Amino acid sequence: MARPLGDRRAFARPRSWSRKTPLEKKLRLQLTLILSPVRYDHVDEIVEQWMIERPDLDPLPMAVVGRLFRASRYLEQDVGRLLGRYDLSVGQFNVLAALRRSGPPYRLSPAALSRGLLLSTGTMTNRLEQLRTRGVIERMPDATDGRGLLVGLTHMGHELIDEAFEAHLSNERRLVSPLSPEEQATLTDLLRTLLVSFEPHVSLRSAERAQPRAVRKAT
Repeated sequence: MARPLGDRRAFARPRSWSRKTPLEKKLRLQLTLILSPVRYDHVDEIVEQWMIERPDLDPLPMAVVGRLFRASRYLEQDVGRLLGRYDLSVGQFNVLAALRRSGPPYRLSPAALSRGLLLSTGTMTNRLEQLRTRGVIERMPDATDGRGLLVGLTHMGHELIDEAFEAHLSNERRLVSPLSPEEQATLTDLLRTLLVSFEPHVSLRSAERAQPRAVRKAT
């Protein structure tokens, strides 16, 4: 009876190993390293298929990026269902959350929101209008810029995001529960390293804020 592909023993060296070509040996060894000895997921199947069709290529990047994409879809779907209870989309929630965590008076410019949420100006304008119509945000003049506008939370918006965020955080805790606290910390560090490669400007600003005040004055 054939062993499942997730079983490392399935890729143990057969007696005919000495008669295999270098390429065949490389394929079997790569499969042994990439496929988990305990679990087997859809990405493993994709990687295995490509290694058979193109054994000359190293599929390790696909094993990483494919899982990031696939996990992201599951997470977004689950989070979307939870936020739907509050009649919020994930995008609308992100706007309210950005305003709430900015601190009193819970106001930001549309440009700052667009940059922080990686959205185009047009998309942000539509999203803000949806929230304004609902009465959870309001626009007001920017006292520091006579021609500028700020977006702020209304009392209703403040209450809504506080309630939704508590439920959202509990849901996220459930979603990552298959990982131990130590595994969550390790994954956080690895993902931070990857994300910093896309957002070096954020990393530099964070390092500046982390410097002691005396050091910043001296520089």
